[in-house]
Amino acid sequence: MEPAANPRDLLKHPAYLFLTAANGISQIGDRLGHMAIIGLLALLRPGEFGAFGSMSIALALPVLLLSPFTGYMSDRFSRKGLLLTADLVRALLLVALALVSHRRPSLMAVYAGVFFLVGWTLLFNVAKSAYLPDLVPSRLLLPANAWNAVVVRLTTVVGAVLGGWLTDVLGPMQALVANALTYTLSFLLLLRLPSAPPRKSTHRHTQAQQPRRWNPIPLRPGLLPLAGGALMFWSSAVAFTLLIPVIQQGLELHNTGVGMAGGLLAVGLGIGIVGLGMLPERWLPLLIRFSSLLMGGMIALAGQVQTPAAWLGGSLFAGLVMSPLLVGVDTLLQRIYPRNTRGSAFALKEFLGALAFVGGSVSMGWAADQYGLAPVLTLASLPYLLPLFLPMPEIRGGETSDPAPGA
Repeated sequence: MEPAANPRDLLKHPAYLFLTAANGISQIGDRLGHMAIIGLLALLRPGEFGAFGSMSIALALPVLLLSPFTGYMSDRFSRKGLLLTADLVRALLLVALALVSHRRPSLMAVYAGVFFLVGWTLLFNVAKSAYLPDLVPSRLLLPANAWNAVVVRLTTVVGAVLGGWLTDVLGPMQALVANALTYTLSFLLLLRLPSAPPRKSTHRHTQAQQPRRWNPIPLRPGLLPLAGGALMFWSSAVAFTLLIPVIQQGLELHNTGVGMAGGLLAVGLGIGIVGLGMLPERWLPLLIRFSSLLMGGMIALAGQVQTPAAWLGGSLFAGLVMSPLLVGVDTLLQRIYPRNTRGSAFALKEFLGALAFVGGSVSMGWAADQYGLAPVLTLASLPYLLPLFLPMPEIRGGETSDPAPGA
């Protein structure tokens, strides 16, 4: 039997620390970029739910088109190399978008820039999620995911608040340039990661560990975590298309208020994730079901409350509720699938999430413009019942790879 997980043991794995730091810094940049995009939409299409819904197409289309390709690349090529390439290209794309937007602001230019940025971010996220289990022992997998997510949530607070301030005070173009700088710093940190896959494996499926072998992933064992991941994207669609415009325009809190709501959400996620990392992994399937029900109830009630304090407080509580969907989903996928199909599993998660995001954003944006906010939010709560009807996956400990030497 493996010794009990002690989160402090993660400090003995510097490669994991570098990956976590780079991921957190990139997250600051992601929030800066998101606030810049929101600011550009407010300038070009103020107060239109449909404009935010249309932007979801640019956000989701590259995921729908490229998910199988990015999963295949992550399972066949150096994950470190993919991470470095994604950071470098994203930094260059952001500088180009800032220059174009400064000269002639255009909704089509924003759509094009978002499309290419999301494509490279998809590759980064898939490679990062598939690479993390190679850097820590199996018994530390849940704490590793939890603390990685805590760092990301804390840096999200910084990025959301700073991004809202930069967008309101200095302008969206300056926020885009700041985003490019964060990706450059992330690139420098990722240079310290080991490139080689682990030499020793404790996974039971030894044949599947061959680095050049690839097989399609079995769907049934991963149905619950894949559905949980899709619900995370569905929540993003609800927030992006319905909640952000209300905070920004209806409650007259502007971009700074959107940043505050995002920061409170991140604080709630951080608190919830810290607690989640201390729980046994066998609880994760039940926690995913329970958090889905709570999220559905919160969204159904959101249309009945129209005060800034309630919406900001709800952002904090939503973060607490969503933490099992964020960390539990990734840990279950890393447990269920072997190393050579792990990237494809995370790519499928992103693909299903993109379907949920673009379908929800377009339909909810159109419906809210036609019928009002409250009834649409009620309908948006129904998909959160889905996890109740999916099979519970079996969790088998000790099936991830040992960390690479020197990791």
